[in-house]
Amino acid sequence: MKPIFGPLVAAAVICGASSASAITFSNVSYTDNSVTFTANGVMDSVAGSYNNQFTLLYGGDIVSNPSGTVYSGNAWSGSIFDGQTFGSNGFTGGFSSATNNYTWSRYDSSLLGATADNVTVTVTFGAGFLNTLALNPIINFMSGNGADSSNPLLLQQVNLAAAVPVPAALPLLGLALAGLFGVGAARRRKAA
Repeated sequence: MKPIFGPLVAAAVICGASSASAITFSNVSYTDNSVTFTANGVMDSVAGSYNNQFTLLYGGDIVSNPSGTVYSGNAWSGSIFDGQTFGSNGFTGGFSSATNNYTWSRYDSSLLGATADNVTVTVTFGAGFLNTLALNPIINFMSGNGADSSNPLLLQQVNLAAAVPVPAALPLLGLALAGLFGVGAARRRKAA
């Protein structure tokens, strides 16, 4: 499946949701069976219980299977946090106790104080979980367990729909280049 790249993903706008920690997530992109992002900073806040779990909670219309208990195992390209190892790669999908689909992983110890040094990771799961044609794709980066609505702590929300679409950006670039060419031509005529 072809990943969704370009300005839609590369210029993902981070929403004004309150951040509970100093860690930030950027360069977010996704396909129907993976999410890639860059993490940087320190986890200075974690969920009270399940403080060793990291979760991606999906919102908007990004989910292809919005209900049910279909889920798939995760494969992570590496650890998000320096010196932290996975206790479990976790699962992605719809779980009977959750209202939204999510991806989770569990580390061997609490993530309080864990650092990410500008690391880019990809989590891959079963095909078809995410909608690559979503008009309002939202990914919430969280500490804690995604199934317990009172437990997860929102670290950051990324809305991938807020970016400038390619069709609008290319004509603007063309107009800017034409303007620069015109200014150069006018200067050459004036100098002659």
